[in-house]
Amino acid sequence: MFHLEEVIEKLSVLPRGFVDHVVVGFNWVPDRPELGPCLLWTRSFQKSRYGRYKYKHCEGAHQAAYVAANGDYDHSLVIDHLCYVERCVNPLHLRAVTQSENMKAARRPIKRPSSGCTGVTWNEQSKMWRARVSKSGKEFFLGLFDNVEEACAKVKEVRGY
Repeated sequence: MFHLEEVIEKLSVLPRGFVDHVVVGFNWVPDRPELGPCLLWTRSFQKSRYGRYKYKHCEGAHQAAYVAANGDYDHSLVIDHLCYVERCVNPLHLRAVTQSENMKAARRPIKRPSSGCTGVTWNEQSKMWRARVSKSGKEFFLGLFDNVEEACAKVKEVRGY
């Protein structure tokens, strides 16, 4: 069963305020609610959309989170996200697999936004959540928000649900 305090405790062994750059998201691992929600990295990102964080041999925030929770792993393996969210650093959503297994898992039917809410994305420049909607082929900017919940609520309000 997921306990946020236990997961944060595991991540708190990481230096440079790692947990200060993590927020609780809305995504869950399909068919695995006991693993809890995504924990989203909000600091800096690689071009691949993975969180950037250097720790020991790790370049990605998700790799550092995996090592903090599980210890080192065989570097012929890659860290796979069960939730399909590249920014997720919840160690319960991460597993070490072969590249072949990772590619098989990548063939998924749904591509979800990293926020868990369509129309809400992380804006690296402002360090805030950006909300937007499209109507009749036009895009409308709804604002920047400090937390993902407020941004999602605004998008849902404008959409009428």
